[in-house]
Amino acid sequence: MTNVLILSYHCPPHNTSAASRIRFWAKYLPAYGIAVSGIRCGDGQDEAALWQGDPTNVVLTVPSSPSTAARIYQKMFKRWGDRLPWMAAAASAVESHFLTAGIPHVIISSSPPLVNHIVAMKISKRARIPWIADFQDPLAHNPFHNRLWDPILDNCWQRLIFDRADCLVANTDTVLSLWRTSHPKYASKMLCIWNGFDPSEDIIGASMPCQTSDHLRIVHIGDIYDDRHPLLLMDSLTRLSATLPVQPELILIGPLQDDVDFLNTESGRFLRERRQLSFNGVLVDRQSALREMINADALLLLDLNRLRTNLQVPAKLYDYVRSGRPILAFTPRESPTERLLRVASPTHIAVDPSESAEAIDTKVRSFLQAVGHSSVSLSEEFRLALGADTLTRSLAERICNSCV
Repeated sequence: MTNVLILSYHCPPHNTSAASRIRFWAKYLPAYGIAVSGIRCGDGQDEAALWQGDPTNVVLTVPSSPSTAARIYQKMFKRWGDRLPWMAAAASAVESHFLTAGIPHVIISSSPPLVNHIVAMKISKRARIPWIADFQDPLAHNPFHNRLWDPILDNCWQRLIFDRADCLVANTDTVLSLWRTSHPKYASKMLCIWNGFDPSEDIIGASMPCQTSDHLRIVHIGDIYDDRHPLLLMDSLTRLSATLPVQPELILIGPLQDDVDFLNTESGRFLRERRQLSFNGVLVDRQSALREMINADALLLLDLNRLRTNLQVPAKLYDYVRSGRPILAFTPRESPTERLLRVASPTHIAVDPSESAEAIDTKVRSFLQAVGHSSVSLSEEFRLALGADTLTRSLAERICNSCV
């Protein structure tokens, strides 16, 4: 039996995209003879929880005080998302694990946040074990890292991780291609493992026809942050308000982070006054999120950023396409998101954010007119290629090769 330790700040029961990927690996790696344990964030910000087999099966919680250097780094560079103050708690939990279970054969770290890679890098060097660094978001070229010093820090950290890690995992083919172009000498370390979905999880509603009425619920599940907001759709709905045959309501379910100015725009005020825009502002648990998806008439997918890069896929896409709901996606042309939607073959329309207002209105009108007229089923190609059981095989093979 091969023993693996996974370092991931975000893990189940947290309902985040970063947690889902770890849940899949913990569930499907044992089928390949790999025993999994891990370190995740505890209930407190400065606590680390040790889990075995299942991320919800916590066997030990370790509190620790953040180091002064970590606090200074975070305050100086305002890089709150790196979570460096958690480093001390994570390191203490690793030490406790080593004392009780011994040193694992392989350590895996998954970011964000960056702290996971830093702790794993230190452990790998000290214990002399292979290290697999998984990137759920790119570090360098991340469009949401937009402070003046971010590119310098990101490139420094990335070069260090690329040099020290034994394997580098991207979660889209576009990120993998960028890495191979930017760092060709590390190309043999690199592979792509998409986020995917759990094929054993049945999302009720995949074969249900959409409801038809004069009132149409368009639902977005998940965080709203930075430029990943629905203003393009809100402006279009406002322009089309007098001519649409149905009354669409845009419902935002999830936290509103950083900047919510889009709610106070002309279209934001117009739609709220007409009760065509609502939001709850809080993270909901996974079952509640799935229930909202399948009860929606249509789903909104926002793959937007200030640079209009096309590197990532919003993890919610994998749930959206299995819910059977029509999808209106705002994403750059030929992005991984658009390509996956074409393979999945649900009823969807993709809107490039660079299109003119007239072109956007035409697509939004066409989408709203089509909602409710067809049932959606998931393509077999999507099922076979992007099931977590299939995707985990690539990780298992790399783990086994690292142990040779």
